[in-house]
Amino acid sequence: MNTLCALCKSASKLMSSHIIPEFLYKTMYDQKHRFREISTLKDKDKFHQKGIKEKLLCTQCEAKFSAYERYASLVLNGGIELNMLGHKGYVLVTELDYEKFKLFQLSILWRASISEHPLFKEVKLETSDESKIREMLILEKPGDTNAYGCIIAAITFIENPLTDVILQPEKIKIYGHPAYRFVFGGFIWIFSTSVFTQPNELSDSFLNSENQLKVYLKDAEKYQPLVEIAQKVYIKKQISIKSPFNWRYRSIEEAQESFIYRSNAKKIAIFNVIA
Repeated sequence: MNTLCALCKSASKLMSSHIIPEFLYKTMYDQKHRFREISTLKDKDKFHQKGIKEKLLCTQCEAKFSAYERYASLVLNGGIELNMLGHKGYVLVTELDYEKFKLFQLSILWRASISEHPLFKEVKLETSDESKIREMLILEKPGDTNAYGCIIAAITFIENPLTDVILQPEKIKIYGHPAYRFVFGGFIWIFSTSVFTQPNELSDSFLNSENQLKVYLKDAEKYQPLVEIAQKVYIKKQISIKSPFNWRYRSIEEAQESFIYRSNAKKIAIFNVIA
């Protein structure tokens, strides 16, 4: 049965589309191509063999997004030559393809906004913003630097990239402006939902039309959202679900449910899902 494609709105057989691209899950798989789901509120673990997917896009639109993902995969995995200049607190990356990489960013934000999966339930763009980004993706025109930009920070743990962690996206404010924070692929991605008329301290950190991007550096042990979820998982695994202490903990945290996805090789990804 044909259904409308979420992007082009044509009646078509829909593909199973990833919200976060599959290549960003690869570090989590064991030899059987699976990872384990561990919930802080549920005792039974589960195994998964693929990242989160939904029926969203037609074949043509899925292929369009796949092209952005192929380019981003090369960028993030060292498969393309880039220039990098170290500064205090960040690395300036140059020679990026502005259109391809920004369209990759926009495609993830837009897919998360239209997703019905509980992992992305905090990501809900205003209707006007969702429509504008959809039009950018259809036309393959990512707009200028000040429109729907993204700040990126690399996460390290004991001086190594922490590529095994995914946190539930959450709505935040940065410099007083609304944004959504994602964690995947070894990076924190802060997506601005604003269109600025003039450059400012926020847009100065976005990928710009001169193909330059500031990538900030973040120590995982000092990144509070990651520290908090690790503590919740530890409490779940150390204390019985019937313990009065655990009952108080769950009440204080408003029944916040946390998932760890873990492979036999000790690779982990963390999904923090509000129950």
